[in-house]
Amino acid sequence: GLYLVFIFFTEEPDWYKSLFPDSETSWSVFLIVTFLGIVAVIYLLLFFYYTLLWLIDSLKFHLVSRVGYGDALRNLNGAFAMVNELKANGVEPSLQTTKETLSSFCSILSKIYTTRTGYKCSASIKLLNDYVEPKTSLAHLEVENIARDLKSEKRDEDKNYTEHQHMVNDNSCFKDILKNVNHKKYDQLYFLHNDLPSFLGYRSSSLDAKNVDFSDRAKNSIRIRRKEWYLDYRSEIVVPILLSAAPEKWPIIGYLCLDCEKGGRKIFNKEYDFPLLRGVADGIYYIILPLTLK
Repeated sequence: GLYLVFIFFTEEPDWYKSLFPDSETSWSVFLIVTFLGIVAVIYLLLFFYYTLLWLIDSLKFHLVSRVGYGDALRNLNGAFAMVNELKANGVEPSLQTTKETLSSFCSILSKIYTTRTGYKCSASIKLLNDYVEPKTSLAHLEVENIARDLKSEKRDEDKNYTEHQHMVNDNSCFKDILKNVNHKKYDQLYFLHNDLPSFLGYRSSSLDAKNVDFSDRAKNSIRIRRKEWYLDYRSEIVVPILLSAAPEKWPIIGYLCLDCEKGGRKIFNKEYDFPLLRGVADGIYYIILPLTLK
């Protein structure tokens, strides 16, 4: 296109004159080709601009992620110090004290993952509403949110959420973990998805509680689901609160949940986050167990 612009304002070569002998036709071709050339240049500039933004964002994400795991280990030390203090007193703490400690614990987890990912992350602890023996189906049980980080507590202000029955069977994360327990896949006791809007079969009682439904088009369209997404988070990792040393002998008493407002990239990963959170869930097991027995 730029070449044709050049030859138009200089002496036209013989091959150009033979193709467009009519000056009016030649002018029309010039305008069309010039327009297409400008469009092509703009497209290339935008392409390089967004590619550069993507590279910068990816580099930032990977650098923050690498630094974040070191911070995680340091901050978890303080989190477990609070939990161990409850154990060391020798007196069973009150329900309120336990919940406040777990809430502080969730706040530390939230800070760890917000720092590691570079995006707002929330942490919560769900408790099963009944104690069941190991190898007993949990699908009929209800989960209750007993603690979450301070910055996401506003989620509990929604009466639709708090008054809704959150059943294990109505949540893909809890259900998938139970499926792995039943199949004795003890190394896969987690749920992880970094782009929930793209998971067409995803179920969440939090969505049900909002009394909303995706439009018919959105049910089979990832693009529209992303636009109509109703939850505060788009990626999620969940692990059961279970003694990992002998998962076949001890019951699941709840779930440790982490979610992030960002989706579509590797916010959470199974190589590091699963073992880290499994260790966390293992460490708070005996603090939560008395709440289940009550």
